[in-house]
Amino acid sequence: MKEYRSLALSKIKPNFRSAALICFIYGLVFLAAWIVPPLIGALIIGGPLLIGFSSVIVALSKGEEVSLKTLFSGFKNVSTKIVLYISKTFYILFFTIFLIVPGIMKALSYSMSFYVLLNEPKLDASKALLKSKRIMHGHKQELFNLYLGYLPLIILGILSLGILFCWIIPLMELAKYEFYLKLKSKFDTEALEDIDGAAVRLHKAVDTRPFAEINALKIRMMSKKKKRLNRSKSGDFFLFLFLAACGAFSLLPLILTVSNAFKPLDELFLFPPRFFPRNPGIENFKDLGGVLGTSLVPFSRYFFNTIFITIMGTIGHVIFASMCAYALAKYKVPGGSFIFGLIVYSLMFPHEVTSIPNYIVFNQIGLIDTYWSMILPMISFPLGLFLMKQFMSQVPTSLIESAKIDGAGEFKIWFSIVMPLVKPAWLTLIILVFQRLWAADGSTFIYREDLKMVSYALVQISTAGPARVGVLAAVSLIMITVPITIFIISQSQIMETMAHSGMK
Repeated sequence: MKEYRSLALSKIKPNFRSAALICFIYGLVFLAAWIVPPLIGALIIGGPLLIGFSSVIVALSKGEEVSLKTLFSGFKNVSTKIVLYISKTFYILFFTIFLIVPGIMKALSYSMSFYVLLNEPKLDASKALLKSKRIMHGHKQELFNLYLGYLPLIILGILSLGILFCWIIPLMELAKYEFYLKLKSKFDTEALEDIDGAAVRLHKAVDTRPFAEINALKIRMMSKKKKRLNRSKSGDFFLFLFLAACGAFSLLPLILTVSNAFKPLDELFLFPPRFFPRNPGIENFKDLGGVLGTSLVPFSRYFFNTIFITIMGTIGHVIFASMCAYALAKYKVPGGSFIFGLIVYSLMFPHEVTSIPNYIVFNQIGLIDTYWSMILPMISFPLGLFLMKQFMSQVPTSLIESAKIDGAGEFKIWFSIVMPLVKPAWLTLIILVFQRLWAADGSTFIYREDLKMVSYALVQISTAGPARVGVLAAVSLIMITVPITIFIISQSQIMETMAHSGMK
């Protein structure tokens, strides 16, 4: 490892000051990204910034001049770099949570991923990580020893309150890059040897006999070969029993919900609880009807609010998501990959994270206590755009080109050609958005009683104390009936969509 440290020191000497200044600016930008805004800024600019810093190290290795332009050269085609940085950070943190050593091993395995991406820009993030892992296979201990050789300098950097790290970090990274060049050369040589060996084996395996003779021999061998079942009958039987047991276990919560709705109040408080009622009845639904009859706002108003918001939000989301997906999937939109990357990242944020920013925005534009405060967030729901884009990417471009030759406009192509071909996707969207809006209570944005939704009204009615436990059981059954019915009717479309989109 001493040779790499000496080589790095000799190469960095001519540009030591420039490297230190660039490292200082790199650290300031990265620190600012972690502070303002917290976390999100660092996740977005971390990848491009690290690619730029890697470019600085490569330039130092080649003896070229380095500048701030080199540092910020990574802010082009940033989607893959952002994904790479987030994936690498996630893997390292995930394994560090359990034990420190697996986290260190992951950090060493993926340490060369940015140099891999810099040398092969067309790779995606997963392939860059995989290639870094393959290059570092069997060499993680050597890289760790290389870092360990800089331990005295690291201690000096800590004692200097981080000032000396402006010189230490470029030196360490340059030594690591020289180590990477050696490993990459060895890895490429082994890959070529494997290809040559496979070609030789393939050449030896070529049968030089006449085709008729080979074909006749194959027919005789296939006629003598007995068919084999992948599993025995007993194996199929036990597999069926296992799957049936898993299915029955999954149905237990649904069965309990249905039975609780028909239990008298005294049976609901029994311990241990019973799965099936001894004296079933509809008293809980009668009590629910009586409570709804005494409400200040007619229940029909709650029902109208829910239906209106659900229909408007579902239709708006399907239309806007499919239009945007069509543009991203079939046209080279400037920054399209980056936009789609942001859409994918936005799927990580749950509704609770975005509810406060949404409230601030709607309050500023005066949409609080209106239907639009529930409809607009659903129209911009990123899951639909992701699904539609994945499906529309599979639509043959030749169909669109043929339609253009026949004189069809963009709207005609989208509505009459593309949308019918991606029917499973938008049917799934209708189901998912409908279920999401049906279960929403709107209490975050709507405070007027005459604009509230069925879910909010039913929950408020059922939370009035132990005497309303039966009413709560009836409400639970009512709320799950509609989504389950819709899912059962169209489950084949959902399964087909998930299979094509790659979602789990």
